[in-house]
Amino acid sequence: LKQWVEGPTSGAMEDGPMMRINGFERPFHPFQVSSWIVFGLDVLIYLVCVFSLVDHGVKLILAPFYLSTVALLVAATAKATNCNAADPHVRLQDDSECHAEEDTDDMPFCGICSVPVYARSKHCRVCNKCVDVFDHHCMWINNCVGRANYQAFFVTISSVAVMIGTILGTCAFLLIAYFTDEVAFEQRLEDTPVMGALPKETFLGLLLTMCALNVPLFFLDAQLVVLHIFLTSQGLTTYEYIMSKRNGLERREEPEDRGSDTEKYAGKGKDEGKGQKSGVTRVVRTLPRCMDWIIFCKCGRGRRKPAPPKSGGGGGGSGGGEL
Repeated sequence: LKQWVEGPTSGAMEDGPMMRINGFERPFHPFQVSSWIVFGLDVLIYLVCVFSLVDHGVKLILAPFYLSTVALLVAATAKATNCNAADPHVRLQDDSECHAEEDTDDMPFCGICSVPVYARSKHCRVCNKCVDVFDHHCMWINNCVGRANYQAFFVTISSVAVMIGTILGTCAFLLIAYFTDEVAFEQRLEDTPVMGALPKETFLGLLLTMCALNVPLFFLDAQLVVLHIFLTSQGLTTYEYIMSKRNGLERREEPEDRGSDTEKYAGKGKDEGKGQKSGVTRVVRTLPRCMDWIIFCKCGRGRRKPAPPKSGGGGGGSGGGEL
């Protein structure tokens, strides 16, 4: 099992750390593996133990909806994980013809990747590559999220919210049925092939356990969905938002900046990033701490090593990292 998780190598090469292509490359992250296990158990227990107690008429509607959500989640997660979100100049750095007609003089230069990159690209320390429109490094898919896979990532977290919401809705319906008419519920339980031989108290414990595990996951994931909807409306990545808020907190120590609910960000517009630097300073509206704490949480992350010195421009150099 250790060999399967960690892979045949330690992830290092003679010339330096190996560049990760996608999230299916080993070593797998513990959060990634745990998400597969929790997801599989959640779906299995729901279909075998919970779904079987729903009325037949409701099953006809609920079954295709739930299974479609699960299928969409699996497909979106696989796409986001398997995607190589690297800056095109990193992927094609050996093909000089690809950049023959492109003016790279004004582009930031990454001293680690040794190529010019787009203005919104950042170098990820975990994947060891510059990511085009770097959003963040996601431990759950073990891959960087950028321009190439952001939509798949958003579909993934949205599908998780819908799937867990369906589970919780079904559990709430059965709990109401249990406490309002125990006799009818016990008869319903006896008519099911899987749970019929068990006492109703056992099934009650199963329902409460499902709720206890899925309620926190639902609220955390729903908060993440709302946050990314907000970021999309602002034309920002997670990385840009974090940098703007951190810089804003530092500026708030000055008396004239106290009490502001907006931050200035010297970054690129929503449609910029393919090439040129931008000197435009944007005013970024930020969320209260209770709404964005999840992207500042350091749970599951190792201590960062000091970043190597930057070479050339700062837009795509070594100043990026794991978020």
